[in-house]
Amino acid sequence: MIRVLVVDDEPLARDELSYLLGRQDGVQVVGAVGDGAAALEIVRREEPDVVFMDIELHGENGLEVARRFLTLPRPPRVVFATAYDQYALEAFAVKALDYIVKPFTEVRVAEAVERLREAGPPARVPAGTTPRFASPPSAPRVRRIAVEENERIILLDPDDIIFATREDRSTVIRTAGRAYRTGQSLQELEARLGDDAFFRPHRGFLVNLRHVAEIHPWFNGAYELVMADQERTRVPVSRQAARRLRELLQF
Repeated sequence: MIRVLVVDDEPLARDELSYLLGRQDGVQVVGAVGDGAAALEIVRREEPDVVFMDIELHGENGLEVARRFLTLPRPPRVVFATAYDQYALEAFAVKALDYIVKPFTEVRVAEAVERLREAGPPARVPAGTTPRFASPPSAPRVRRIAVEENERIILLDPDDIIFATREDRSTVIRTAGRAYRTGQSLQELEARLGDDAFFRPHRGFLVNLRHVAEIHPWFNGAYELVMADQERTRVPVSRQAARRLRELLQF
């Protein structure tokens, strides 16, 4: 039997998800609450196998609640059930097992339950030890960058990244002929890439110097980069960043 807690601050969504989960064979809904504090209390008391949780909760972000679960002796598995698809990558960073997007369907809920069955019960942390990920882990330097698209995770080769920039509330990563959105900030992306070829010419851009086509002198000692994408995107280089650019490219 898979014991489930549902966390959503919208009563209708909470009731709908509880109903769909209750229709699955071998699933018992042990509670349904609307905020992170109540969720943490029930997780400590009932030790459910899994928490289906929204990300945008009143007063506390569901990602932060999931990080708090990871400090417990028996952290539950987490499935994020939300209307916001841009948080998928952050969800995997806190060890979420699945990520389903509203409106929920019985088929998609059944897929999440099947994935839970395949994963088995959550591991218990031995008494006297420090739980893994008691604090958010530092981002490793990697050879691939994961981006979420249409409920898939696509792995990008850093060499293929031309530049990244902020648009609205997300980061857009531009490759040759394609653009991908991610919830990672430019600072987080820069830390993950960990490569001197990636340069912050301006607070709103992260560029791959391998894909700079031209450098134009601008005013007051600043520069403008022309990137080698199809649109020949122009990127400003601040005066503060210009000296570092000259050092990196030796001009």
